[in-house]
Amino acid sequence: MVIIAKFGGTSLKDAKRIKNAATITTELKKQGNVVVVVSAIGDTTNFLIDTIKNIDAVNIEKTVNEVYLRYLNILEEIKTPTQKDKKQLKTFCDNLEKRLILSQQQKNASPEDVDHILGFGEIFSAFILSRAIKQMDYKTKILCGNDNLIFTNANFNNADVLFDKTYPVLKKRILPILDENIIVFTGFIGTTIDNKTTTLGRSSSDYIASLLGNALDAEEIQIYTDVDGIMTADPRIVKDAKVIRQMDFNEISELAFFGAYVLHPKTIEPAMEKNICVKVINSFNTDSFTKIFKKMPEDNKNILSISSKKNVVLLNIYSTRMLNTHGFLAKVFTIFEEEEIPIDMVSTSEVNISLSVNEYEPKEKIQNIIKKLSKFSSVSLEKNKSIICVVGEALKHRYGIAGKIFTVLGNNKINVEMISQGASEINITFVVNDNDVKKAVIALHNELINNNKGKKYGKS
Repeated sequence: MVIIAKFGGTSLKDAKRIKNAATITTELKKQGNVVVVVSAIGDTTNFLIDTIKNIDAVNIEKTVNEVYLRYLNILEEIKTPTQKDKKQLKTFCDNLEKRLILSQQQKNASPEDVDHILGFGEIFSAFILSRAIKQMDYKTKILCGNDNLIFTNANFNNADVLFDKTYPVLKKRILPILDENIIVFTGFIGTTIDNKTTTLGRSSSDYIASLLGNALDAEEIQIYTDVDGIMTADPRIVKDAKVIRQMDFNEISELAFFGAYVLHPKTIEPAMEKNICVKVINSFNTDSFTKIFKKMPEDNKNILSISSKKNVVLLNIYSTRMLNTHGFLAKVFTIFEEEEIPIDMVSTSEVNISLSVNEYEPKEKIQNIIKKLSKFSSVSLEKNKSIICVVGEALKHRYGIAGKIFTVLGNNKINVEMISQGASEINITFVVNDNDVKKAVIALHNELINNNKGKKYGKS
């Protein structure tokens, strides 16, 4: 049996939490083989991003020395570092320093440089956790995604995985050493065919855990975080949000894409392909978790949950050429494909298309899209929007939910600008102003979840 365990940055924030992660890992090893995937410790990625942004003014020697001392101090709280430990840590820091110096000399960090630098966060994290596990008398082997293991295209900062090259290599490299070792694997980073480090986007370490689960035919993928599982809403917005004990792949895919911050949106795809159970577990309370699997149990079909995604841009495309013609939508989508901009939501009428995209997409690409669309249509852009998504099998099995949703929004004077319901009938998605999203989510949670006395949240 193979178990994949992924620990996020909050679960590895300091020496105490790293030792906790090591304890969880060694307990899992007693049940079978384990591959551990790690995010960067605490705020390391943000620190490295700030360093890159201010590369012209950064004192590189001082910065790298701070990094070295930070990780050495964490290591010293876990064990007494050997000379070998210190030498390895120094080697990582020397490599980081070289790349920072190169970026400073160029007056600007290229996308390739950025990925190479950011990847050190996961490398440091893997090193520290492996030492904590070794301290418990278990053998470990560190593997890095950029060591010809996670192959991607050259779309730096948000690379796509090349599955046909990645899966066979993961099997070949990991399975022969799995019985004797706990594998500690870096999240977040991959490599191009010509050996350039890439990153798969922020919070993508859980995606790498899922890729490993698929490649190794894992029994279970366990995502360790600092909350009790998947909640009925973001607990930072809704204080009395409840843990959902069981969900199916379709529901969690919708939630993850539209803002449920526990999972990376792509995580479910590799697991779903092999029907691998995914658990989202509180690393500080391992008895609390959400189990995600292929088929929804009959007693869970009343579940609803609400997610939200801020910082969205709406593009409204109007053209009478749409009327009674074919190929118009294809023409629009081709333009987005050319600029490599993903679309979140689509809503159409006879002469109008409304699309939503992430506000953080490159402004130049958005302007290129508007310019191309304007050749055959009238285009307007609206900023500061949010997507709210109500998800659950309950949308199929309970009458009147859609009516309740928009009645609640109307009663709270919240304007809805765009509505979409998937063909699966398990989600209703709509757009509101950014400054209305908190009020909307709280009001919907109170009406649809708190007031639904007969609701069940699954059995663990």
